[in-house]
Amino acid sequence: MNVGLGALKKAFNSDLTGLQWVINSYALPFSALLILGGAWGDKWGAKSVFAVGFAIFTLASVGCGLANSMTLLITMRMIQGIGAALLIPTSLTLIRVSFNDPDKRRSAVALWGACGGIALAAGPVIGGLMLVLGIYARWIAALVVALLGDAAFATKSSSKA
Repeated sequence: MNVGLGALKKAFNSDLTGLQWVINSYALPFSALLILGGAWGDKWGAKSVFAVGFAIFTLASVGCGLANSMTLLITMRMIQGIGAALLIPTSLTLIRVSFNDPDKRRSAVALWGACGGIALAAGPVIGGLMLVLGIYARWIAALVVALLGDAAFATKSSSKA
């Protein structure tokens, strides 16, 4: 989002405060609920909480793509942060219970960390460049939803979590 703030400013005729809220509306609920997401995973099962977080994040991504106002975009980004706070801690729990062999578990956690690092570095830049190049937010959200859908089908379900 950071790279594409100029395009968002133009598309929504927003001021600096609105643009700051686009970023902060995701970060605030994500950071506030991250530990709670892990606790809920312990209480109700990582698989269930992960699925709820996945659904919330995916639906909020669709909402971001369909947003026709800064207020709606900020609201959808906030909901994305809530979904992400449920996804991140439970994803590590699912890795832990899915791999009994310590070497395979280490490899899986390393891959999880590497993918997260790459996504953290490349995702905002690629998304922002797409906005700057005129690829509309709706297409970016559609891409996110398509990638999430692919991940849902590719994910091996675990009955242990």
